[in-house]
Amino acid sequence: MNLGGPHTWFDCDAYKLPTYKPLMCGSKKCTEYNAGSGCMRCVNPHTPGCTDDSCGLNSYNAFEYRYEPQSLGEDALFAVDTNGVVAVGITYETPEPFAFTCSDANLLRGLSNETKGMLGLANTTTSLHAQLSTQFKIPRKFALCFVDVTYIKVDHKPVSFNSSLLSINEDGYGGTLFSTITPYTKLETSIYEGLVSAFTKAAAFKKMKRVSSVAPFGACYKAKTIAKSQTGPVVPYIDIGLAGNTHWRFYGANSMVAVKKDVLCLAFVDAGILPRTSIVIGGHQMENYLIEFDHVSSKLGISTSLLFRNTTFPRPRRGCLISTVHQWCINRISVHLFRFKPLKSSIQWNQGGDRPCKYNNFITGTIHRTV
Repeated sequence: MNLGGPHTWFDCDAYKLPTYKPLMCGSKKCTEYNAGSGCMRCVNPHTPGCTDDSCGLNSYNAFEYRYEPQSLGEDALFAVDTNGVVAVGITYETPEPFAFTCSDANLLRGLSNETKGMLGLANTTTSLHAQLSTQFKIPRKFALCFVDVTYIKVDHKPVSFNSSLLSINEDGYGGTLFSTITPYTKLETSIYEGLVSAFTKAAAFKKMKRVSSVAPFGACYKAKTIAKSQTGPVVPYIDIGLAGNTHWRFYGANSMVAVKKDVLCLAFVDAGILPRTSIVIGGHQMENYLIEFDHVSSKLGISTSLLFRNTTFPRPRRGCLISTVHQWCINRISVHLFRFKPLKSSIQWNQGGDRPCKYNNFITGTIHRTV
């Protein structure tokens, strides 16, 4: 799953269903989908993804940073309700054909062995959520945005750094971004150094024994000197301040990572002196939180850690870190969304269960949404 992928693609080498239909170059749908790779031609025998004069669209492997022009086609899509592990509900078929591109095995490099392609979840007309929301009349909800961060604290103490880095400047640098492609949160060098310094002081107060660093992490500790709790290792907690006078708190399960049997490291990495984005919140920090960007009601929801409820999402494969939750009412921190500027963004649509939810601790504020 790629929250920044413009459309869905997969390896069609073994895909031979007669219901597949190529979208032709110059057709109305090709124009509607803003296909940008021109008309495709194929020198091999015609198969799904290999048709002359078909609509061209670039397929993207986010882990290998590779683009390849591919043929756009469509077929029926079936979706099944699950509880995150097994199918538990009804199988749905899209009322209209689902558009996707066919690739070959070369574009699968860098992905997990069993992976057959990528689900594209960006804010485009060809993304999975856009097509499903249109066909099933369900809301479109985003899970990757520029969020308005106001501070970082460690055990209530502010981390010292240049706060202007939290805003996006006129050249497009700065700000805070969610990314499931990034495994661990990346911080601009001065922010990273400030966090490590503050965390190290707080850790010393808890008598955590520091050991040699293990790349790419800068602060590592002997695991035996750290107690355990329901929310992971008992370490100084880290608060990310959000607009609306609220914060997102990271406990040990999300702030630490085991790099060896007896070594835990602070799970944040140095992004360098001048990264495009000052803070990129990675997948490890998002695990076991329900994070929902609701485009329809213009609110961001972040649950408290699900570990408090003895609940967790199944550990996802690389690149897929946000899950759908059914039938749970979770307290949420909510902040308003507003447009910032056109930019490829990533999204997550999430349709909840049938039970009505009553949200407590409902707080409003501000967030930058990319469109």
